[in-house]
Amino acid sequence: MMLQELHEKLELAERALASKQLQMDEMKQTIAKQEEDLEIMAVLRAQLEVYCSDFHAKRAAREKIHEEKEQLALQLAILLKENNDFEDDGSRQSLMEMQSRHGARTSD
Repeated sequence: MMLQELHEKLELAERALASKQLQMDEMKQTIAKQEEDLEIMAVLRAQLEVYCSDFHAKRAAREKIHEEKEQLALQLAILLKENNDFEDDGSRQSLMEMQSRHGARTSD
């Protein structure tokens, strides 16, 4: 009877050991998977930092280009106004010259 009890205890202990070994194997697999995920996360974070810095650099470049475009548009408007003023002055002067020449011919 004692031998049977010892045999049952041994069997129970072996089952518990097998169960614990199975749990340990599952935990080892989980740990390996989590370590792999951590490595992937580190790579993804590095990529994210690169993308963020690239985005901010492109945004700054676009803002600078926009500012330059506005400055050039302003300069163009000023130059066009000056050109129109110059043409208006020149056309008035040439119109007066034509009128004086035409008036001079008719009186002759």
